[in-house]
Amino acid sequence: MGKPVLLYVIGLLSFLASETDATAPTDFLPFGNGDTLNPVSDDGSSPAITLTQPITYFGNTYNIVFVNNNGQLTFTAPLYEYNPMVKSERDIIAPLWTDLDNTQGGNISYRVFTSSDVLAQATAAVNQNFPSIPFVATSLFVATWVNVPYFDDEGVVTVQVALVYNLQRTFILFNYASTPATTGNWMAGFHSMILHRSFTIPVNAVSELASSSNININGQWSFHVDGAQTLPANFLEPDGKILNPAADNGSSGAIILQQPFKYFGRTYSQIFVSNNGYLSFTDPLSGNTLTLNSGKDIIAPLWTHLDNTYGGSISYSKSASSNVLAQITAAVKQYFPNIPFAATSVFVATWVGVPYYSGAGLVSFQVVLAYNVHRSFVLTYYGDVAQTGQQWQAGYSTVDSVSSFISPKNTVSELASRSNINVTGCWAYQVDGSPNLPANFLPFGNGEIVTPRSDNASSEAIVLQQPFKYFGRTLNQTYVNNNGLLTFTKPPTDCIPLLNSGRDVIAPLWTHFDNRRGGTISYREDTSSAVLAQVTAAVKQYFPNIAFAASSAFVVTWDSVPYYNGAGVATFQVVLVSSVQRSFILLNYGNISEPKQTWVAGYGTVDSVNSFTIEVSNASALSYSSNTNVNGRSSFQVDGTPNLPSNFLPSGDGEVVNPTSDDGSSGAIFLQQPFKYFGRTYNQIFLNSNGFLTFTGPLSAYNSSLVSGRDIIAPLWTQLDSRHGGTISYINTASSKVLAQVNTVVKQNFPNIPFAATSAFVATWDSVPYYNGGGVVSFQVVLVYNVHRSFILIYYGNVAQKGQPWQAGYSTVDSVSSFTTPTNSVSELSSSSNVNVTGFWALQVDGSPNLPANFLPFGNGEVVTPRLDNASSDAIVLQQPFKYFGRTLNQTYVNNNGLLTFTKPPTDCIPLLNSGRDVIAPLWTHFDNRQGGTISYREDTSSAVLAQVTAAVKQYFPNAAFTALSAFVVTWDSVPYYNGAGVRSKHCFSVN
Repeated sequence: MGKPVLLYVIGLLSFLASETDATAPTDFLPFGNGDTLNPVSDDGSSPAITLTQPITYFGNTYNIVFVNNNGQLTFTAPLYEYNPMVKSERDIIAPLWTDLDNTQGGNISYRVFTSSDVLAQATAAVNQNFPSIPFVATSLFVATWVNVPYFDDEGVVTVQVALVYNLQRTFILFNYASTPATTGNWMAGFHSMILHRSFTIPVNAVSELASSSNININGQWSFHVDGAQTLPANFLEPDGKILNPAADNGSSGAIILQQPFKYFGRTYSQIFVSNNGYLSFTDPLSGNTLTLNSGKDIIAPLWTHLDNTYGGSISYSKSASSNVLAQITAAVKQYFPNIPFAATSVFVATWVGVPYYSGAGLVSFQVVLAYNVHRSFVLTYYGDVAQTGQQWQAGYSTVDSVSSFISPKNTVSELASRSNINVTGCWAYQVDGSPNLPANFLPFGNGEIVTPRSDNASSEAIVLQQPFKYFGRTLNQTYVNNNGLLTFTKPPTDCIPLLNSGRDVIAPLWTHFDNRRGGTISYREDTSSAVLAQVTAAVKQYFPNIAFAASSAFVVTWDSVPYYNGAGVATFQVVLVSSVQRSFILLNYGNISEPKQTWVAGYGTVDSVNSFTIEVSNASALSYSSNTNVNGRSSFQVDGTPNLPSNFLPSGDGEVVNPTSDDGSSGAIFLQQPFKYFGRTYNQIFLNSNGFLTFTGPLSAYNSSLVSGRDIIAPLWTQLDSRHGGTISYINTASSKVLAQVNTVVKQNFPNIPFAATSAFVATWDSVPYYNGGGVVSFQVVLVYNVHRSFILIYYGNVAQKGQPWQAGYSTVDSVSSFTTPTNSVSELSSSSNVNVTGFWALQVDGSPNLPANFLPFGNGEVVTPRLDNASSDAIVLQQPFKYFGRTLNQTYVNNNGLLTFTKPPTDCIPLLNSGRDVIAPLWTHFDNRQGGTISYREDTSSAVLAQVTAAVKQYFPNAAFTALSAFVVTWDSVPYYNGAGVRSKHCFSVN
């Protein structure tokens, strides 16, 4: 019998549910508050619900869904039928399809979720149920039937269905709570119209749904329903996939690549993805007749007649994400270990579960274009590839058919089990057509930029990260010209090579090139540690007497660039290698065809004084000529600066250049450690361009005066002008190599002062001109210090004679400790000394008396107490407990007022030994280290110190068997009394 005629009309109005039903189980996804209610209507449906993201259901893509009151979802139209027919001519998802009637009660509601928390909950459920499928939900649709009665009033049902999906993957979750038995027809499952896939939950009675499961959770079922096969683990799954249209013999439109793709000497900016399993570059191919000798550039992972109108998906993605680039770079390096490569772009096309046109089965495969401006690779991955009797080919072809390749397999299914690189189901090819760069070249790197493909063109002005010093001039930009040269002020306007043209030019091979016909010209400025180490090693090999560490490398490569007249191609490279003081160029030559046109190689300068031409009989000889005994490589020093004297500390990483200005100064430079200068302690310093250092502020004066009432260190105070050349630079360093070097110098010149440097500040004036000309000066000052001792080392190189005022030495606020170098002329600084080392002066400037001979010297790890009145250190945990009159003490406090305590620091400065506490007081009185001096401590377990204190104890207590295991040493060094009556040095140590 049919259902009775309805005697009422329900308005199709929907509204928001106000609260979640109290009887809903906790394992349901959220519903209720915020849901939209279905109309109250027997055999009714929701209106069309627009999804926030298209959903793929067994190969079909839908943008809308209908929630039908009788317990199912449809996609093309509402379904009013109450008798279940799973194998119908439509796509249906049915958590419980039966005759339900919400006119008798209950709620049917739905919601599109965008909350990250709920998406994360749904993602976790899918990941738990399908652990082998990588998945992150980006959309979630939930429909819930809560306490909805059967039409025949046999009870109420509570069920839920969730569509959990992203652009590639779709899953459905069924949740069952209340499903009482019914005498009516019912079913639960899903049906696919195109792929004819149906599934019915295999239970005998509807009441069993709430206790059944396919995921071991009662009342829950989960299914993978996008129709796509699970991708193999080696397939890439980049974000941003775009689906190809479903059409027989169809293709994508023109896809603009993120970066041009180099394919056997030709460069393409677009690509087409054909549904029939191949890529083309100039236009789509609509036919299904396949041939890899078609006179076209084609990449065919599997060219055959496929038909995605019957299912599957064909998608593509352009990616420059760091994760994908790192993954694909690693793959290329694994398959081509001898080719330097770093991917900067990736194009991925994927065919998943696409049927053959004949219907004989499905195929899944992927092709990846991995490339940068120089190198291009094709990686092809095969998943499930069904056997077919129809024609097929796999490989690639070129316009001239010279570089074509066809996979040598007998059957199509063998593609998934074979390889040309010993990785099952993976094939890899290099397809740029370029020879590999010679071994003497620097490899291509990240951030490579290609110059325009235009005759006689040039790059825009390239701002250098670090200025390049070129024969006394400091250059902040360069131009890379396609015709084989670098300029610095503007690009050249012609192709006629002329080194003596009144401009600064570096020309590895200046001739008329035409990169419109092929090849690549690219550049980058590289400060990576690997490249800097490589170029530093090269410079040191060719210039062993020049102390040098590169801080920048500007690399330009002409890779297989044709000559304008068509006579051949050339591959060469120029590298500008620099630090703030030194500049070198490396010229690397690969294959150089004879150009049969005018050419020159070398460099030139504005004044033509330093021009140089590489003398070879023909251009092709550049490939094996050299001035470094390395075929195809020449190297030149081009800074124009005389080499720094060997006793100067070399420039290093972190060198900072002072601003170029008359009477200028650095900003405040914060020292790594306070510097002690004649009893005063400074945390900052200023490097004044006119040849001196100050501590409290910059000083623009150029008339020297070492009795100016300031603390000043002046290696050479005179009027200098770095605007006209030279470099003024500084570095704060605590590198072990530099500290070892300056320690040795101090110990050599002050052998009676125990000292170990913990910081060094180096300032260098390198070939800086006098203000009004007349010569240049090179000198260096080094502040070498630790918490107690400070020294200055002054090195003089070439110092030209000059009639303008000058002074060298140092001064103090009170002028008491001022010192002026006793030389008659400024040029004598280079040959004078106070330590019998020509051109070198060494001075102690901390102002502290040397520790008495009976003191233990300062050591490593010395810690300074706070500079505060009546202050103390924090609690110091002893490495070894100290036994003190039967008590074992694990900590101590060093008090500025001349005592040690063990339980807490004292709160006053009044000395009282019988104060009811353990106290060791070498001199307990009121000190004030704010006015000067240093109080420091360390616990020392070095063998030298332990031997020294053990010997002392045995001398004073000969009858006590004793070997020291620890020495806690505290030193008050020249600390003033609070009342200003003087200073005291005292020493305290405990032996354990």
